[in-house]
Amino acid sequence: GDVDLHVRRKGVKGPTFLSGTVNLHDGLYVQHASALVWSGPRRPELHPPYFSVTNQPVADWKLDVAVKGDRFLRARTPLFSGLLSATLNLGGTFRQPVLTGDARIRSGRIVLPFGSMNIDSGIASFSGNDPQGPNLQINASGRNYRYDIRLGVKGPADIAEVTFSSTPPLTSEQILLMLTAGEVPQTDYTFSS
Repeated sequence: GDVDLHVRRKGVKGPTFLSGTVNLHDGLYVQHASALVWSGPRRPELHPPYFSVTNQPVADWKLDVAVKGDRFLRARTPLFSGLLSATLNLGGTFRQPVLTGDARIRSGRIVLPFGSMNIDSGIASFSGNDPQGPNLQINASGRNYRYDIRLGVKGPADIAEVTFSSTPPLTSEQILLMLTAGEVPQTDYTFSS
């Protein structure tokens, strides 16, 4: 990205400020399928803004940095491929940084072993006080095995509520089995070779 940051101090003993903008572009995030397999003990999860600097004199510097990027990140994971944008602000201090704003999915697709869905809308909102991660609001839809499937994700990332619905109606369990294992509901038709 492009960085335009300024450090200034008010008076001889006044607080030091880091301010400016970071314009993000040309990002790529790739995750291998092996990341989905549990491989041992895990460290505690970090929460936004994902860092803290405790070394003096930098720890008490005040932050006011605008972080933005339009379609700056291409993400490729075993379950999701898409293009993301962000409009964020980094405030607080280096010791206790505060992240506010939104990250949005501009276009994307959820790919499961036996089905896929297009992301209709997706947003992660950072309020500055996110102990359970950003607040998610994601809607996706697709047609699989002659069913119109809809996915909704709402709430903080760590405890988000994930709901499935379909037309004709199926239970969430039936939809999940259909998309992950290819199991078409027994009450419906079967496919011949």
